[in-house]
Amino acid sequence: MRDLGKNALEWSVFGVSCVLVLSLLGFLGYSSWTYTDSPAHIEFHLGKPSKIGKSWQIEVEVENRGSHAVESVEIEVEWAKGKQTAHFVLSHLPRQGKRTGYAIFEAREAAQLSVSELKTRVAGYEEG
Repeated sequence: MRDLGKNALEWSVFGVSCVLVLSLLGFLGYSSWTYTDSPAHIEFHLGKPSKIGKSWQIEVEVENRGSHAVESVEIEVEWAKGKQTAHFVLSHLPRQGKRTGYAIFEAREAAQLSVSELKTRVAGYEEG
């Protein structure tokens, strides 16, 4: 009978497979070891206001730094000087994730909009 030993290609595939499996197990072990259970922690980053027609538009990046996903996130942006409030809802904000929405205000007279004049807050959300 002939000896059916493995050739170099088979050993290479076996070695690469072992490395991939061990890497995956190491990553999963590290992820579970360093996981911290924390509630949703929502932060905002406001973009530069841009005037479009008769309105001001501001990009609002919403980031969840917590370990729980949230749904139906209602964001409120208040422009005190212009006496206006804008609302928008993000349907889903994953854990450690980002989403972008826009706040739109009516441009009245010659009023200029500055990011420093805006107050942003979360009006409510559901954990999901």
